[in-house]
Amino acid sequence: MPDASSERSTVGVSGPDPTAAAGVQLGAARAQTAIAAESVDRQQRAAESQRARTVAMQGALLASRKGIQLAMGMHFSVVCAEDAPRLDRATDAPGADFGAGFAQLYRRVCAQWPRGAVPAAFYDVPTSRTPTLLFSGGIDPATPPRHGERIAKALGPAAQHVVVPYGGHGVLAIGCARDLLYRFIDTADDAAATAIDAGCVKRVPRPGVFIPISAAAAPEQ
Repeated sequence: MPDASSERSTVGVSGPDPTAAAGVQLGAARAQTAIAAESVDRQQRAAESQRARTVAMQGALLASRKGIQLAMGMHFSVVCAEDAPRLDRATDAPGADFGAGFAQLYRRVCAQWPRGAVPAAFYDVPTSRTPTLLFSGGIDPATPPRHGERIAKALGPAAQHVVVPYGGHGVLAIGCARDLLYRFIDTADDAAATAIDAGCVKRVPRPGVFIPISAAAAPEQ
């Protein structure tokens, strides 16, 4: 006659193992936790990267060479009064070079910075009969040529917009640009000023490759 305890033991072994199901559930939970942690880590890295860009831009403003360093108090007083209030109405998409870093910096500073009131007429550009010479750098990421073109169109036919193809932000020290400005000022009359030949800027060579020190010193990934 078979032993009853042996039968009970056999039935218990042949059924589903509850520890196996628990192990599967635990593994799935761990996988979901790992995915969530990876997503949070990506978001943190993106936020840190944006903060780093903003800090770098602020450093670029504050740590310029002494001879060309901005007076930051005056700079913020002007930008916070004239430009920052119009940021939310801007139609230009953020550029690839700076993104929204500068906009974020100015929003934070201007939220606390004292500012003057600017009348709406300040932003109007009326037609002018006085000859006007405008310069733009063709590879300027801060004030690209389309801004100068818009102002020249608003000023009218007496305005001449000169684009230095390989110029950046500030072109008067490049090639013939300074001489062109002097000749414009020294012309005998308005007709000569309007007709000044600016073709020499097309011969300004492309600048060499520049690798920032921080990028050159960074370890390879």
